Amino acid sequence: MSDQVFLTIFLPSLSFNSPPELSFEDLRFFLNLNLSSKEQKILSGFLTFYDLENVRAWLLQTPMTVRGSMSHELLKDRLIDGNTGIRVVDSFLKTYSTQEDRLLYLPTLSKLYIKAASQTGYSFLQKYFRLENRIRRILSTFRAETSVPPFQLTPEELSSSQYRDLYTIWKKRAHSFDIEREISQWKFLEIERLGEQALPFSFDRILSYLIRLLLVESRLGMKEHTHIKSLERLAKVVQ
Repeated sequence: MSDQVFLTIFLPSLSFNSPPELSFEDLRFFLNLNLSSKEQKILSGFLTFYDLENVRAWLLQTPMTVRGSMSHELLKDRLIDGNTGIRVVDSFLKTYSTQEDRLLYLPTLSKLYIKAASQTGYSFLQKYFRLENRIRRILSTFRAETSVPPFQLTPEELSSSQYRDLYTIWKKRAHSFDIEREISQWKFLEIERLGEQALPFSFDRILSYLIRLLLVESRLGMKEHTHIKSLERLAKVVQ
């Protein structure tokens, strides 16, 4: 049994509305054991997106998350040196040298990262970040409401299924507490569809699962800990 087939068989079902049996930390542990060096590099590159959360936490002096490519200590040391190895972060730190400016322009950091990641790198992740970029652009225009939108959507974006779906959600739930949940659930399904376009038992399917797992954990506000159920499941599969 190949490592990818083993991993995809091992992965428990994932629902947006239920706590996952497998935590991100568990999944990352198993991926570290079973992925090739090339796949490990791609995964680590993807997780630099979540290093941005820790850059934000470092600037705001709030707790960091484990969802990143680097340990907290390593990232802190590199941030102090101004050389994280993440191009957009290092450029950001160089451009904005004061704490005040960094906090003021912090929202631009993820935009720059997503734009770059949607144009270069592993094919599946390019598709994911193009989707992420489109979602954020569409929602930005909706949230602008009566004010002048920050930019004009392209004809392709305006005619996309993502625009139509998000417009329906936004108009239906614009004044509802659950609108962010509705958007997150829709996004979960979009990422699932993106993964289903890939071959069965492929690395792309594993990445799709990982991204959806992170979305569910973020939405449920789950504590980052190891799930005993997933370890028991692995033991049964191995036997």
